[in-house]
Amino acid sequence: MNRPSSLAFLFILLAGCGKCELEMGTYDVTAIETSGDCGPLTSTTLVIVAGELPYIGGNATLCSGPSTLSGDGCTINFDRVCDSPAGTVQVDGFTEIVSPMSASGSFRMRAAGIPCISTYDVYYQLR
Repeated sequence: MNRPSSLAFLFILLAGCGKCELEMGTYDVTAIETSGDCGPLTSTTLVIVAGELPYIGGNATLCSGPSTLSGDGCTINFDRVCDSPAGTVQVDGFTEIVSPMSASGSFRMRAAGIPCISTYDVYYQLR
């Protein structure tokens, strides 16, 4: 079974207008493994338009499970189960707007078919 190797589960949530809105543009997305045995994930890019907040596991066609936006629109918490080439993968964590040009978060990934469990810090930076 293949190990997960990319941020293919990356998605965006329409967060609405507010003080925690990211600027529109292309963001570099980097996930750094802080613990576990799933291995590194390939960095990617993401285009964000007005009112969107990125998070892992949001892809509605591949993933299911709850995601909750904070009252101020600055943070999203998620607990998603996704289908992938590596089998079923569960991701849970959060993304928080740091500035109009960056966001960061943390998530845990469990890939049952491998098996592996890892924790990652993830960073979104406007190019």
